[in-house]
Amino acid sequence: MSHPSDPVSKPPSLDSSGDTVPASAHPIFEAPWEIPPRPSLWRRWRRGWRLILVLAVLGVGYLYWRGGKDYYHFKAWRGRGLAADASAAAAAGSPEKAMALLDRAAILAPLDPVVMRSIADFCEPRRDIMAIYALRQIVKSGKSTPADVERLCTLCLDWGNPELAPNESLKAWAAQPADQLSATQLRLSAVWLASRGQYQEGERRLRQALENNPGAPEAPSLEVALCRLLMNAADSSGLAEAAAEELLRRLSSVAYSPSAALPLRTEATRLLAGLLLHPSRRALLTPVRADLLRTAFLDLVTAVQKDDPAAATAYQLAATTVELAASPDRRSSLLNGILEKSSNAPLPERLATAKWFNENNANREALSLCDRTPEQAGDKDWFTTRMDALFALKEYATAMEQLNSPSQPLPLHLQQLFLYRVELASKQDEATLSTRRRELERVCALADPKEAIAIAGNLEKSGDREAALAIYSILKGDTYAGLQARLGIVRCLDPDPARTLELIQALESVLQLWPQSEQAQSDLAYLRLLDSKPSPEDLTLVGELHRESPWYLSYRVAAALAQLHQKNPAEAMTILKAASIPWERVRPGWQAVYAGVLAANGKTEEALAIATRLKGTPLHSGEQKLLGK
Repeated sequence: MSHPSDPVSKPPSLDSSGDTVPASAHPIFEAPWEIPPRPSLWRRWRRGWRLILVLAVLGVGYLYWRGGKDYYHFKAWRGRGLAADASAAAAAGSPEKAMALLDRAAILAPLDPVVMRSIADFCEPRRDIMAIYALRQIVKSGKSTPADVERLCTLCLDWGNPELAPNESLKAWAAQPADQLSATQLRLSAVWLASRGQYQEGERRLRQALENNPGAPEAPSLEVALCRLLMNAADSSGLAEAAAEELLRRLSSVAYSPSAALPLRTEATRLLAGLLLHPSRRALLTPVRADLLRTAFLDLVTAVQKDDPAAATAYQLAATTVELAASPDRRSSLLNGILEKSSNAPLPERLATAKWFNENNANREALSLCDRTPEQAGDKDWFTTRMDALFALKEYATAMEQLNSPSQPLPLHLQQLFLYRVELASKQDEATLSTRRRELERVCALADPKEAIAIAGNLEKSGDREAALAIYSILKGDTYAGLQARLGIVRCLDPDPARTLELIQALESVLQLWPQSEQAQSDLAYLRLLDSKPSPEDLTLVGELHRESPWYLSYRVAAALAQLHQKNPAEAMTILKAASIPWERVRPGWQAVYAGVLAANGKTEEALAIATRLKGTPLHSGEQKLLGK
């Protein structure tokens, strides 16, 4: 019997020979197995958290080393996938779906070149300014190609947004000889120089390129660029007869050439129409030229009829515009014929025709076509066309009644714009107009920024700068519309000399978003010079800008004012006399600066003549002081 304190007795066992083997010699008993004690709660918790801590350290280290990059790549990958889906949706005829997908892709990968190029590809054919912003994002990412930069410059300059173009690239091209640039770079640099007032240099470069490459494939594009430049320059200085003849010759060589590319033929034909149909140049529209121009538009109709019915309709109507101009005695019969023909046309063609009637002061016909399409009364575009016709016909009561109808289809911001325009035209009292303006501002603050910018632009073009200014001010902090809004604020404030301080603040806000804007820098320095408070940087800046762009009149005047401020009147006179300037046609403030320079150089009679001409003209206080001297 075993004692409680002794080890447990183990039975003997047999080996393979049958002999008894002591229990203590069996392998199983060499290291007696016992159940280990259960770890304490503290030990188990400590060991678990030790593992968690190690994993956490590893996780943080990974995030610090690669996590952000991998997450960025994941978002870029996802954004590219959405962009590809958007391209497929657009190709399948679902532009709304494509736009929604591109919006999501842009949020995920705002600097990814593939995503931004997809957005530009989608928006460019629609002339949507988002194409420009997408290309600007590519340049900002540092991953742009020369083709991206050229494309961005092309859209900015051709769409009338030179302030959004990459100035450094354009400067570099403008500094190079013409024979070292591609046709595209040469054209863009010339257009950019012209946009800065350097028409002569832009013209010189294009003429040199045409002389050096007669008959080259690039020649038609250079011909069209030169004609557009000359026509833009003529907007302010008038168009001489010899210049008009040259434009007719150059544009005709492209517009009527069957070998020219379709986009070039199209642009040349439109420029030719603008030249011949301008009211001041109707004498140029001979029967032969009218027939050629009309035929050119009809040829464009044939070229695009299958792929772009909307463009074909526009060209057909443009051909009719030529007929109206060439045969004013047939106006009534032509309009009636178009009205009858369009009454049974497809809806898109009918709508385009109704808008064309309004553009050609045939508002009664436009209204009649709207009335013949009652099933479209709830369509926004048709309703807008009807409102334009009623407004032009001064049928304000009818317009107000339809605008206030519960079934009117316009979004709030367009409804309020039309109501404001109608109330303004019908001479409502100021209290009513003020209430309407506040409501218009409220709904614009809630609208899509692009729509609100369009509303402000409409008001600005109609001369209502105060209403436009209020809406621009609402939008100046928006991501996409902020720069356009701030530039709009500058345009609205610039004509009012009593608001110089606000104008200075507006220019400073432009430079916050667009610090490379030389025009904004020059304008700001000019206003500080007028106030006799320029910084040394302002004085240096205006001198450098004038040296780089001697044909840009605003830079010339600012540089002369800087010399006058530094007690160098003779140098100021040299700057202003370096080129012939029709002073009686430039803005009054610059005339005042010229008068101040004349007076400082002892030419009192000439200065007095300018002062007499400007008597009573609103001027900035600094300009008024110069004129008083």
